[in-house]
Amino acid sequence: MFRAVAADCGYGDQSSFLRDLGEAGLPFVVAVKPSHGSWAYGKDAYTPVHAARALAWTDSE
Repeated sequence: MFRAVAADCGYGDQSSFLRDLGEAGLPFVVAVKPSHGSWAYGKDAYTPVHAARALAWTDSE
């Protein structure tokens, strides 16, 4: 038995796989391709690259 699932971007982009994990009640962390928008829908969608740039640390202040 396992307690969580971790997967690379080969599985992270598979919505049916993610749905099955959710329905099974399994906690999971999956990677997504840098071009995969996953933060919002439509024109508000972010890619992981955009999100990382928006959160980039610039100074201690």
